[in-house]
Amino acid sequence: MRANEWALALIMALQVGVVTLIVLEVYYFRRKRTVIKLAQLLLRLFIGFLFLVLLTLIFAGMFTLKFKSLEGELWFWICCLLIGLLVLLLLLVDAHLLYKGRMRERERLYEDLARNILRSIVEKAQEENEGTQKTNQQQ
Repeated sequence: MRANEWALALIMALQVGVVTLIVLEVYYFRRKRTVIKLAQLLLRLFIGFLFLVLLTLIFAGMFTLKFKSLEGELWFWICCLLIGLLVLLLLLVDAHLLYKGRMRERERLYEDLARNILRSIVEKAQEENEGTQKTNQQQ
């Protein structure tokens, strides 16, 4: 392959990778029904895209310098595929950890809410108890 064919193949692979990342990120967050800020999602996708581009260019440079045969091209595509899968795995792990963090935060909010409700119930019961004691003393 000539250099321009390599460049075209890399651009197409990157486009497919980025579209796949976007679809998987959106699907994952919709499936879990979590609401995240759009800026966080775009930042994560952008970091993943930069990571993918960087590693792909590094491996493209290594393999075009060392290998000129069909075997080299096959290894190049296998490495690109593995790198893409690694990036997808990292993004999914990141999304899962974000989801777990949101769940912990939600659990803390529910615990605080339950404590506040119990505290208000106890306070009302104490007020009613004090009120009945005062009426009993007056009688």
